[in-house]
Formats: sequence, structure tokens, C-alpha cells
Amino acid sequence: GAPRVDISDFIWLKKIQLLASCGLERHINLWQIPIKNPVYKLEGHQGSIQQLVFGAGQLISIDTHKTIIVWDLREMAPIQRLEGMKMHQEFPVGRMMFDSKKNGLVTMARKPLFWSITERKVPSGHTTSVSSAVYNPMFQTLVSADESSVIRVWNLNTGQAIIRFTDAHVNAKGEPVKITSTIFDSTARRLITGAHDGTMKLWNYSTGQQLKEFVGFGEGEVTGIATIHLTPYDYIFATGWNRKVSFWLDPHSLPADTAAALLELKPQHHMEGTKEDILCMACYPSTQLLVTGSYDGDIIIWNLESGHVRAHLVLPGL
Repeated sequence: GAPRVDISDFIWLKKIQLLASCGLERHINLWQIPIKNPVYKLEGHQGSIQQLVFGAGQLISIDTHKTIIVWDLREMAPIQRLEGMKMHQEFPVGRMMFDSKKNGLVTMARKPLFWSITERKVPSGHTTSVSSAVYNPMFQTLVSADESSVIRVWNLNTGQAIIRFTDAHVNAKGEPVKITSTIFDSTARRLITGAHDGTMKLWNYSTGQQLKEFVGFGEGEVTGIATIHLTPYDYIFATGWNRKVSFWLDPHSLPADTAAALLELKPQHHMEGTKEDILCMACYPSTQLLVTGSYDGDIIIWNLESGHVRAHLVLPGL
């Protein structure tokens, strides 16, 4: 639960949406609000940790032994160790700060010292965790999306990045929102994305142009998207923390002039029957079967024609 020792410093790591704290303990706790226990512990210091700063994409900490550690937040591991005792021999290090212009760390004892910090960069890849990926067999391309709402398209024959577009999903403050689900539509020419805040969008993925937005999903993360043909139309199904399965008419099933005029698409129907957040979804289009799995372990087979629950899969004896 809550830490039982004095806290000497804490810092909000916006890039990974975690809170880092340090104190008398010799490790750094990383917290995911509102979870009451640390989700990560960064261990490597031999003394109590005094201060935390963020710079060059890394977390930097200093302890009472004047040891400075640079942490890679993608691997949650130390990547650089600086011995401040050798440079600040007589006086304790009072504070440290990151100089973003010179890309280095400044420590202050009796006099300031500058330390070079090298940022780890992913060559032509993502700079935050990849949260979703989908393969397009027709064009032999891969689309990957990450937690900072960046989408990349890759040529699998050459391994080269074809296009990159940023801020695919943003909140009311203009901050990027984690992309949680991706799928191609039935034509394999357009990309559908779902995000942590319940927004869903349709893209021309070869240019990065947003074509439509699917509204009405509700609050919470989109955990699954599927495309299914129900004669005579194609539909897009989505589920997640809204605890229901919602579906929209695929705009390419509409007359061209009608589809062109619609920038926002409203759901045709919501299928309800789960008590907890839906975490995953699978479909078998040829049999028109849709299956969802919920946080409470409930597995439901849905009847797509009626929009009702067809069956619950229950283990014998439960």
C-alpha cells in the first residue's frame, strides 16, 4: 500500500503516465494512479535516494552517496552510472537539474558541475511503447501504433518505414491518447483505430488523412474492433470498457454521396449483457460468430442477427 518511509522527492512522468517517488529506501517506486501498490521498482542505488529529474527521455536519480543513475524507462533498467563523489568530494550535492538546451545534467554542491547524458533513440521506430499492430496481407505492410498516439506504416519486404503520422487521437487539452486497437476495414485500404478514451477513427493509412470518426462508443478504452459482413452491408464492431458491443455501418456500404457528407458515424445498435469491462474480442466472419471475454472471466458468444447473448461459456463445476 502507501509507503511507510519518508518521501524525499517525487515526479510525474508524463511520457509513460506514471508517478516516480523516492526516499529512505534504496529503490525508486513507480506508481500508476490510482493503483495503491507500485507497478515497478527501480533498484540499483546503495544509499537513500535524494532527488529525481527527467531529461533526454530518461529518469535520473541521485543518492546520499552522490551516485547518479540514468534509467531507461522503456526497459525499466539503469543504463548509465555517474560517480559524483569523485567530483564533489567535500560537500554534499544539494540539488540537480536537467539542462535541456545542452542536453546534460547539472549538479550543485559548492560549485556546479555539468554531466553529459546521451538519449537512447529507436532508429526510425517508436519512442514510446507499441500498444497495437496489424498486418495488411494485400499490400504486405504492417501498421504499428503506440502509447503517444503515433502511427507508423512499414514495408515488410524492405523493413523500411513508409509513413508516420502523429497525434492520431488527442484529448480536449490536445494531449496524445494511447491507441489500444487497430484493424483494417473489409477493403484492406483503410485503417480503423480505437483509443484509451473511447474514440474511434477511420484513416487513409497511406496518407495519414482522417476520413471519419465513429462516435457513441462511450467512456473507457476500446479493447477490440472487428469487421463483419451481414448481408447486404459491412459493419464495424467495437467493444471495451464500455461493457457492451457496439456496431456501426461501414461507410463504404453507403451511397458515395451520403458517405462523403458524413464526418461522424453514429452506432446502429449496442449489444448489452456483460457486468464487467470487456478485455478482448474475437470473430469468425463466415459463421457470423462474435465472442467476448470480460474482466470477471465471463466468455460470451453473441448472436449478431438478434443482437442478444447466445451463450455463456462456463467451466463445469463453477
